[in-house]
Amino acid sequence: MLLDVNMFVSGRSGTAQSLAGVGSGTQVVLCEDTWDAQNARDFGEGVPLALYFVCDTSITGYSGGFINFDIVGGNTISAGAISSPTRLISTEALAVTTITRGFAQILPMPFLTGHPGKLATDTSPPGLAAPTIFRYYTGRYLLGAGSTSVTTGAFRAAFVACVQDGKRFYPSGFTVI
Repeated sequence: MLLDVNMFVSGRSGTAQSLAGVGSGTQVVLCEDTWDAQNARDFGEGVPLALYFVCDTSITGYSGGFINFDIVGGNTISAGAISSPTRLISTEALAVTTITRGFAQILPMPFLTGHPGKLATDTSPPGLAAPTIFRYYTGRYLLGAGSTSVTTGAFRAAFVACVQDGKRFYPSGFTVI
């Protein structure tokens, strides 16, 4: 997987972004950094991008809650964050009890983004926004239904190219050519 420090949106500073202290109920937490699409990154022509979330510290607390991982975009920045972000793609709601250290979630950057003539609505699975090209992109953690605050939980997230699953194992003596 190709990683570029300029494509990190959580954990760019070297420390994972903590969700500790996020209150009960529904909470929206944007990743701490954004990717500015106006600053060209050379990944190669036509290489699909994805946002890769990795859990550094298991989520504890937030009793009965769930989390969604999103890619959002927008055209203006205020106080270092995207103003009025638009959701481009989202995961299904995942129980926070399933989010442990090492958990990884990969969200492909939607191909519909910026392609006129291809229509998408907010109800299209898994929740694509209408086709638009934005200047800024980032990730978002959407926490919901927790009856207590988050005690621990930290993530790193980066836009990447050439995602490898990392979970493919072959039996002893087997050669992959």
